Amino acid sequence: MAKEAKSLAVFDESGEYFVVSSLGIRIRILAIGWKLISEIKHPDLEGKLISVFETLKKPDVVLVSDQSKEIFLYHKKFRDKYLRVVCRHYNKEGFLITAHYIKKPKGGKKYVKN
Repeated sequence: MAKEAKSLAVFDESGEYFVVSSLGIRIRILAIGWKLISEIKHPDLEGKLISVFETLKKPDVVLVSDQSKEIFLYHKKFRDKYLRVVCRHYNKEGFLITAHYIKKPKGGKKYVKN
């Protein structure tokens, strides 16, 4: 893993990355899950794991999904589109569901800390 990635995430021997999001939630990303997302579901994300880390650490906007209050949509603009990183939060922990590019943040209400 590149040096800059080490400051954004931790990779352990079990094949998992851990990133503490801007909301203070420890997000788990399985290496095998990321491979499925970046090579099969959204091949335009191949080689973009560091962008996912950056989106979780310093998003431009975070939305809470209209579908579930446990689903958080992190968005960060890269050039002319946003990277959306979808995570489930539960008991101060979380995990990556998926990631993909979109034109603009949508699908929920802006997250505001209480």
